[in-house]
Amino acid sequence: MVDRLDILNIELKDILKDELYLQLKESLIKKFKVGIFDGELKEYFYSRGEEKVRELEMANKSFKEILPKGFENNIKVLIYNKGPELVEVIKEFITDERFQSKYKLEITKFLSSMNPMVSKFVNSENIYIKLKASLITYLEDPETRMNLVIFINDKIDKLSEKDIENTLKYIPYEGKLSVVKAIVDEMMKVAIEDKIIKNIVDSFEKQALKYKTLGELLLSLGITEEKLSNSIFFK
Repeated sequence: MVDRLDILNIELKDILKDELYLQLKESLIKKFKVGIFDGELKEYFYSRGEEKVRELEMANKSFKEILPKGFENNIKVLIYNKGPELVEVIKEFITDERFQSKYKLEITKFLSSMNPMVSKFVNSENIYIKLKASLITYLEDPETRMNLVIFINDKIDKLSEKDIENTLKYIPYEGKLSVVKAIVDEMMKVAIEDKIIKNIVDSFEKQALKYKTLGELLLSLGITEEKLSNSIFFK
């Protein structure tokens, strides 16, 4: 039987290479990946997320006060880079069949309210085609794209100054809970990615290897030989 002192004197580099340790590590990683999505753990994070939302609502702070420093600028940079795509989305909207039908209907109503003699010589279809062409030309102008980005950035600044409580109170409770659950689910998916877990384990092992033996590692954690001797593991 291995003496207690012999166990403490085992070098950590040998432990981390030992077959038993490698099997134990692999088994724990698998159980972690499965266990993190069990009902109780998910419900715990859902509950904590819900509590945090309530705390924010009661904090009497603006979005700017609670968001990370530089968050707004990062959003603005994203908007700037996505400017051309935003314009394409608007162009897609105004060429959508449902929008065209509604717009033509409004033109027809307007013409009907005019002098009958005038409306007789004006075609709503032609008016719509010319307006659509003008609007698309306007949107494709680089200056327009920049103005759109500036407009959105201005709205971001104004939103960041708004009070969290007065903003969130208009969102139904179920809506807030759905957002919390979606965020938690995505975070948990990231947490169980093989790459993430491997990086965490590798980091732990790297830190452990700063100590030569198991005894040195335990001592750094405040576990003395005296405490070990009183433990059930060494009786």
